[in-house]
Amino acid sequence: MTKKNFYILNEAVKVETKIKNSIFICTIDFAESTEQAKNIISEISSQYKDANHNCWAYIVGKNADIFHSSDNGEPSGTAGKPMLNTLQKYNLTNTVVVVTRYFGGIKLGVRGLIDAYSESTEQAINTSNLSVLLEFCKYKIITTYDYVEQLKYKLK
Repeated sequence: MTKKNFYILNEAVKVETKIKNSIFICTIDFAESTEQAKNIISEISSQYKDANHNCWAYIVGKNADIFHSSDNGEPSGTAGKPMLNTLQKYNLTNTVVVVTRYFGGIKLGVRGLIDAYSESTEQAINTSNLSVLLEFCKYKIITTYDYVEQLKYKLK
């Protein structure tokens, strides 16, 4: 069984989209822990406190095993979960995404909201610079000088 590769962001990205007069601002960033993800969510929510919604999702852990999302007042299942599903689709971990919505006066409906939040997240991911998350082990080898060349050969 091969191990699944997970990806991380190299830098924060912000993408703005207009859908039926509503403005969606997607901010995606690296977060190594739940606490760091929550801090980023708080910062962005404070920055856009006049917005109608600041919906969010995050995934952390070397196996992407800790995750959570919030619709932040949008109908249940129309914002946070689609954003989380998009992060999972791209095998991201240690990632937090916040989509800020300024309502434009036209209701999008359930399907429209799901599409808008997942597409905003996907646009930000596609604009991002990603790296494979690698797990390293550090070893210390102590040997005699006589064995150094043989050891180098075997390590190659």
